Amino acid sequence: MALYSSHRTRLASMYSGMRVLGQRQYYLMFSEVFFRPLAWVLTPNDSKGTESLGSSPLDTWAVADEWLLYGDDVTSIDLRDLCRRGVPTVHRHPLHQGADEWVEAFDSSTMAVLEGKIPL
Repeated sequence: MALYSSHRTRLASMYSGMRVLGQRQYYLMFSEVFFRPLAWVLTPNDSKGTESLGSSPLDTWAVADEWLLYGDDVTSIDLRDLCRRGVPTVHRHPLHQGADEWVEAFDSSTMAVLEGKIPL
């Protein structure tokens, strides 16, 4: 999770990306929501085998998976309690920075991406 300051929105289902030019990075996710004021990305929790792929732009994001530990009786929680390292701010989607340096992989029959801009 990260704070998101852009007026551009994005909802997407499963896909992956590999940065092939410049810095070596990978991007694996099941789904994502970029809708101001927050960006949420659901990623696999098993990173075995990704060491050779480089780093992920999501490595610096806040991990908010402790919400799974709360029961059905919890109706609200302070995000600062979930993200003890703090919540970083991002200004664009990770693959939009150096967009011509990434190769994206997805199944066109099942993958969906919705993008747009929220008026001021």
